[in-house]
Amino acid sequence: MVFRLNSNNNNMKKLLVLNTLLICAFAFIIISCDNNSNNQTSKPKSESINGLYSFSDNSVQLEVRINGNSWSQKTIIVTGLGSDYDLQNAKYYNGIVKGTILYDDSGFVQVGTISANSVNIIISGKRVSLRKK
Repeated sequence: MVFRLNSNNNNMKKLLVLNTLLICAFAFIIISCDNNSNNQTSKPKSESINGLYSFSDNSVQLEVRINGNSWSQKTIIVTGLGSDYDLQNAKYYNGIVKGTILYDDSGFVQVGTISANSVNIIISGKRVSLRKK
């Protein structure tokens, strides 16, 4: 039995294009797999946001402690009547941490943000930046 090749140019062109596309697809897959295995370098560890952040001036002392997905705040208004009086009248707040955003205890009202080594909150209409200790 003898097979006869069809010398039709259109069929040969289609076959050549199809083979070229298949070879390119396989080459792309192989290169992609090789690049993925080489790019699996370890990412630098981001510094933990957990810790104590503080701010103080002549009118207020603020401390925010972040631990996992919760935060707590201690606010001391400096009255000039003595530190014992000021400590007795300290205000305490707490809430939820979602990513880099601080929310009140309901989890719906944003009260601050975390960036690098600081916590930014609004107190009496002013933005205050607390630094990590």
